[in-house]
Amino acid sequence: MKRWIATTCVSLLLFSQVTACQGENGGDGGGDALTFILLFVFFPELFGEKKKGSCGASGDATAGTGTETTKDGLFDAIANLQFDGPAKEAWFDMPWGPEKHTYHEKNGKAWLAADMVMPLDRIIPAPPQGVASTVGEVRTDRRWPNKQVTWCDNSGHANRDRATFLQAIAEWEAKTSFRFTENCVDANRIRLVGNDEACWSYVGMIGGVQDLNLHTVCGKGPGIHEIGHALGLHHEQNRSDRDDFVDLNFNNMTQTGKDNFAKATSAVDKGAYDFNSIMHYGSYYFAVDSSQPVMTKKDGSIITPNRAGLSECDIEGIAALYAN
Repeated sequence: MKRWIATTCVSLLLFSQVTACQGENGGDGGGDALTFILLFVFFPELFGEKKKGSCGASGDATAGTGTETTKDGLFDAIANLQFDGPAKEAWFDMPWGPEKHTYHEKNGKAWLAADMVMPLDRIIPAPPQGVASTVGEVRTDRRWPNKQVTWCDNSGHANRDRATFLQAIAEWEAKTSFRFTENCVDANRIRLVGNDEACWSYVGMIGGVQDLNLHTVCGKGPGIHEIGHALGLHHEQNRSDRDDFVDLNFNNMTQTGKDNFAKATSAVDKGAYDFNSIMHYGSYYFAVDSSQPVMTKKDGSIITPNRAGLSECDIEGIAALYAN
């Protein structure tokens, strides 16, 4: 706050000096240009720009405070997953570039971070040592063209999974420019399945038919979360800057939890770190001792996972990923 006040005072002082000079010199246009530059530097919000760290009162790093009294449906489903064999490590061709992951195999798929799934054929050789992996935005071939998403219901549980998925779609359509069309013919489409193997989704548009599963305990919030993965979003707590905002107790994490909290070094962080993101985990996810948190804010307070709907940062973040 002190820094903001100081910046405001300096900018106002400079602004008054520029105005005075314009009055004395008759205004040759140079003062106008300097005034514009000063306003852009110190008040970017006037030009549609927001400094990192702000997405509005309901979507910034101060949100999500509270006491997590019960596990939400997303974690309940993840906690019950049983994988086919021990964990492995490999490089994957992720939507944002090559990235190393600890993963488990299950039903012919690679499971990353418990609810993020990738095809096994997306395992790639490790980048040459000393050569930086490709780091950038979600690639255009992994985005849904024109923000149009085709989906098909193959759940077999019309009154349960379909209703949940439709509620999640409604949230995305109400707050973003993405549009979802039910179509079982298009080559690239989401196939809603309901095989009671947790809440999970492929990450980004894979190409062809890609499954998205909603467990019986998955509600609207987890559905919104999984669609976020399908559009190309990672988990919020896996951001490269997360250590500036949260403390992790790895001693209280299950091994699966440790794999889940690995930083996404190749993904691009967009905007402010957002505790209120639909993509953020709660404080007790993957805890060995469920009475103790595995993740807290820097002040030690508990993070209550938002499963109500998209935050402002979610909305701005996905718009930025699909901007070009």
